[in-house]
Amino acid sequence: GAEKENGGDPISLEGVSSAAELEVHGLEKLKAELAAQQERHRAVMASLKASSDGWFVDRAAADTADGQAKQADKPSDKANRVAEGMNHFLQFCIFPRCVFSPADAVFCAKFVHHTHAQGTPFFSTLQYYDKLLRDISVHIFACTERQAQNLGRFLNESLKLLIHWKSGEEVYRNECAKLPGFSTSFINQQANAKKASYEDFVKVVFKWYCKVLKALMACLDSKEYMEVRNALHVLTRIIEVFPGMRKLCEHLERKVDVLRSEERKDLQIQASQYYSMLQKAKPKLLTQDQFCCGVPMKSDGGAAESAAAAADGKKEGAPAAAAAADPKT
Repeated sequence: GAEKENGGDPISLEGVSSAAELEVHGLEKLKAELAAQQERHRAVMASLKASSDGWFVDRAAADTADGQAKQADKPSDKANRVAEGMNHFLQFCIFPRCVFSPADAVFCAKFVHHTHAQGTPFFSTLQYYDKLLRDISVHIFACTERQAQNLGRFLNESLKLLIHWKSGEEVYRNECAKLPGFSTSFINQQANAKKASYEDFVKVVFKWYCKVLKALMACLDSKEYMEVRNALHVLTRIIEVFPGMRKLCEHLERKVDVLRSEERKDLQIQASQYYSMLQKAKPKLLTQDQFCCGVPMKSDGGAAESAAAAADGKKEGAPAAAAAADPKT
């Protein structure tokens, strides 16, 4: 039989039954695909975990041409090798791929997060971020326009993770303090090795933000057209997480305001767009004390003025917690 609905065409019961069967079949197919993807994900994660022991090998007695072991290492030698490993990881793995496409930019940040989260031996999360953010102006200068956009996306994801870890002591304790990436020394790789405290981490994140500001200000001051343009591309893509503090915003605002009068129209438009983004972000910006979660900074040599000093290229007043990311200490 057939029924009518609102005086329209007859509705076939067979048609309704067939549509319901198709929906049920489609739902079952989606469930099967989900199960297959979850199993695939578990297999990939297990494979990464199983192979991670060899990603960052401590070559304490590096192989020599004649196969003889070198004399015993000094503690500083081991620390320097870990630092060199982070340099190579960034140079050959991260930087070439993170600028390749938007998806690759996000992938690189997520891969680093996973490398940290699975407790990869001899991977120093602190040294990785220190080397990544130490002088990003070099990488900005070397990028094409499209690469600079992707670099900005990568930095956005990377800084977002730092902000998450800094958001509370419990988050830090659960996601960072138990893992080898936050060890203050790589001479001891045991689970009970000393880790950077939450206060140390907050201070070093503040230091990194000052360094990022200094690098970007240098790019905006550059006489090179490409460097200024690329810096603006990066800034527009990290607006969600940077500048983050009102003091840093003031320095950026003054610099970008000057660029709004730039003779080259494309730079003028870019600068105006970013300036507008800064104005919209202002109400959500934090004071230095809020950004540092109440961690006192005065004991670190006038850290209250670090943002201004970084922007002006003077003494940064970097927190002492930077030692956790410095292989020399």
